[in-house]
Formats: sequence, structure tokens, C-alpha cells
Amino acid sequence: QLDRVIAKRSTNRLVIFRDESRQVWRWPSRSTKAGGVISRPARHVHQVGTADPQFEAKLDAIRLPNDTRVDVNELLSRVRSAFDVETKNETKRASKLMARMYAAVEKGYPVSFDPRQRDHEISVTLARVLFLLFGDDTEMWKSSEGLPLPDLFQDFIKDHTDRDGADIAQRLNGLFRALNRAPEGRIGLVPELAVFPYVNGGIFDEEITLPTLDGEFREAVLDASAVDWSTISPAIFGSMFQSVRDAQTRRELGEHYTSEENILKTLNPLFLDELRAEFDAALQRESPQKQVNALNALWKRLGEIRYLDPACGCGNFIIVAYRELRELELQIMGALADLQHGQDATTLEADWTHLLKVTLDHFCGIEIDEWPARIAETAMFLIDRQCDLKMKERFGVAPERLPIQRAARIIVGNALELDWSQVCPATEGVIVAGNPPFLGHATRTEEQAEELRAAWGRDDISRLDYVTGWHAKALRYFEGRAGEWAFVTTNSIAQGDPVPLLFGPIFDAGWKIKFAHRTFPWTSDAAGKAAVHCVIVGFGRAVKTPILFDEPEAGGAPRHVKSINAYLADA
Repeated sequence: QLDRVIAKRSTNRLVIFRDESRQVWRWPSRSTKAGGVISRPARHVHQVGTADPQFEAKLDAIRLPNDTRVDVNELLSRVRSAFDVETKNETKRASKLMARMYAAVEKGYPVSFDPRQRDHEISVTLARVLFLLFGDDTEMWKSSEGLPLPDLFQDFIKDHTDRDGADIAQRLNGLFRALNRAPEGRIGLVPELAVFPYVNGGIFDEEITLPTLDGEFREAVLDASAVDWSTISPAIFGSMFQSVRDAQTRRELGEHYTSEENILKTLNPLFLDELRAEFDAALQRESPQKQVNALNALWKRLGEIRYLDPACGCGNFIIVAYRELRELELQIMGALADLQHGQDATTLEADWTHLLKVTLDHFCGIEIDEWPARIAETAMFLIDRQCDLKMKERFGVAPERLPIQRAARIIVGNALELDWSQVCPATEGVIVAGNPPFLGHATRTEEQAEELRAAWGRDDISRLDYVTGWHAKALRYFEGRAGEWAFVTTNSIAQGDPVPLLFGPIFDAGWKIKFAHRTFPWTSDAAGKAAVHCVIVGFGRAVKTPILFDEPEAGGAPRHVKSINAYLADA
């Protein structure tokens, strides 16, 4: 209540409550929603007397000097930078460091080495290094007594490899093997390897022997260790790897970075906004018991959601969907704890670390290219850890995830040929969303045209874009059942000849347009990606009030309309 009173006077605030055993720090955390910025209360529960290096770093950023006056604007700037983390610049820096590592490893391969195999091995290696860098900054490593071992990987490189980097490839080969060895097979490991845990989860399964590397790679790894990877969104990792694969995009690296705004243009109106509104409504119930019942019902619903991206690339959509659902789950858990045990309680009715209903194995993807699929799997482990750390800020403890027991299901294959229900069984709780390939009818290959004919089950595909194959597969996947699905597509699907060919079967099958973003330029996080003009169309069966988002030049604002037709008009 005190925090709410202060919030009426200022959105810029840092409020601290304390007793002998606990401190609760509250501050506003801003995020983008529906084109605007919303502010939600964030909090950190600190147990007095326990080590808390990540939070300590935030406090150092706002430590006040006692010999000079600090201007209020400077103080606000410090608070924002420490507690409302904007990671864009760190992300650019991390991407450049990743590019340096890529170039340094690539240089170690002989010219005669198969380029495809080389790119695969480098991608797998850098995904593993990324996992280890992330582990250093997210309390993933623990001593036998259960105490955090920060910078374990950094210390391994610094203290157990030659300064000229002559043995770093050999040492990494040994580390990767150790991380893939179950406890019963770890006897005889040297101490600097034995201290690392068994990871599981497939990240270190494949046997890769790195070529001889040098001091340039060692220096790049140590420089990367200086970045705080805990604050960098795994949603950009795929674009990061995409950018560093070839020399031209490496030169352009860091020039074109966008937010996750475009991904949320799809996910928010498709299902996230409804879930958040249900959460807000639960807290408005007339009695605490009714609030608890409504929150538990919503929590159960979260556990029934399954998410499939049938063109997942490096996993950006899956990562953001998982993060947002875990964030909502944490809010539900926090509200239940407050209602049942008092404000800022750190316990629920049962062992809450085993109560999580949003889990990695509820998220599935299909990707035609092998290496992005592996990056997506790795990035999902990392976003899971970030979500756990947020839970630790609220409740003071987080689940132990190593060895990894659950993983996202990312299948390598052609989504237009695979049976989606074999990847993610079709239920009414499934949400399908993603960003299939942007190929117009003029640029598709004959092979892709055949895939399109097979997907639609007809010979005449006229001027249908390649992306419409995903609509055809979605119709077959959801046949006879409810569900929700949306794709980012080229804007030509709502123009001219393709309109009846695409929307006729969709409407005939009982689907309605739930929301639509009219034409806008879609940009990628990857460097040097040209913008294409896109639309986003989401479908549902029981649609009451469709939402139409106008073109950016018309303000881009959402409008509630009676219906949206196949030309994405209010008609």
C-alpha cells in the first residue's frame, strides 16, 4: 500500500522494506505492450547474510558519493540503468564478441575442410561457449556444498590454458566431454574439469574435435567473459549466430538491431493480452478466496497451453512466448503467496519449485536447417534460467536445473512435409505462431511449388505465396478442433488473386480473423536484413471482438471492429 501511494506521486521510485532477516526492494519495470510502454512493479527479496552478487552489482551502480552532490536527474538515470535494464548496447557488444570468436575458430580450419561441416562445428562450439558464459553469470555452477561458483568457465580459460592459446582447443575438447559425462562416468576427471556439473539435455552430446586455435580465440573468449550475459535476451542469440556466419554480415554487425516488438505484435493479440486481462480480473474479485480460486484456475490454464512454431529458425518466437508465460506464472504465484501468507511472502501452500506449470517440454518447433534448431534448443535452456533467476528475486530460491531433465522439442525437417501432430499433439490448448519463409510466387522454386501443391492438395496454386503452405498445414492440423494460430506473412496474401484461394478454405473451415496488422515493414534482428512489407493475421473459431491494427502511417493503433474480411478491412 505504501508503494502504491508513492507511485501516485512518481513513477521513478525505489522503495525498500526491511526487518532483521529480510529486505524487499521494489521498483518499476517497464516493458512494451501494444505499441506503448507499461510499468509493472518488480521486486527483489534479499535474505540478510546471504551472498547476492548480481543484486550487489545493481547496488554499486547507485552508490552515492559522500563528498559531492548528485543531481536528481543523474540519480534517476542511475536507478533506471541499474534496475530497469536496457540491454541493447550490451547485446551489440556481445554480438561483436561472438563474431570475433567465430572468425578466430574459422581461421583454425584448413582450407580443404568441408565448409558445411566446418560451419556446423563452429556453430555447435559457439552455442556451447554461449551456454558456459551464461552459466558463469546466472549462478548455474555450484560447489559440493551448494554454494555458487561464479566465473567458473572464465577461470578455467584464464588459469588452465596457455597464454598463447596453443592448447585451448584441446582443453575445450576435454571440457565438452566432461560436461557430457554422467556422475558414474566422472571418476578420474582432473579437478578443474570435475568441478563442472553433468549438463545432459543434448548440448554436449556430439563429439567435435576443434582444430588447433591460438591466442586470438583465447583473448576473444576472455573478453566475452567480461559481458554480463544474464541481462541479454536469448531471443537475439539466433540473429547473433545468423549474423556472424559470413564475412559480409560480420562487417555490418551491430548496425541494425530491433526490439522484440514485432514478435509481440503477433503474440500479444493472439493470446497473451487475454491471459493478462484474466489475471487482472482475478485480482478484482470481491473476496480473497474468490481471488485465490480465480488465480488457481488461470494457473491451471497456463499449464494446459502448448506452443508450436512450425518455422522456428533460431527460436525467437518460442523464446519470447516462453518468457512471457513464465512472467505471468510468476505474477500468479506472487499474488497467491501474498493472498495466503501476507504481502511479500516467500512461500506457497506447497513446495513451489515443483509447482511450475509452464515448462520447456510444452514448447515445440520445426526447422528445416539443422544448426538454427540447435541454437533454439540452447537458447531455450538459457531463457529458462533467466526466468528462474526472476523467481529467485521474488521467492529467494530457484529450482535446480542441472542435469537438464526437460527440453524444448525442436525437430529438424520440412514443415510442409512433416505431420505437425507428431511433433506437438493437436489439442484445444495448442497455439501455433511464427514467421514462415518470405517467398513470393515469383521467387519460389519448382520444388517449393510442388510442396505448396501437396500442402493444399490441389494442382492449381495460381499466385499463392510459399508462406500459404503453412496456412494449409494449420487447417489440417486443427481440423475439427478449436485452437489459435497466426503467421507473419508477405502482404500479398491479402491482395488480388490469392485472396479467395487462401481465405476461402480458411473461412469455410469455420475460422474467423481474430486480429490483423495491416501492412508494415518487418525487420529482423540480424544485421543487414532488408525489410519486407508484411501483414500479421491471427485466427480463432469463437471470435467476439476482432482487433484491427492500422498501417504505421495511419497511427498503427488497434481498433475493435465487428469483423475483419480477407482484405484486412473493417468490413
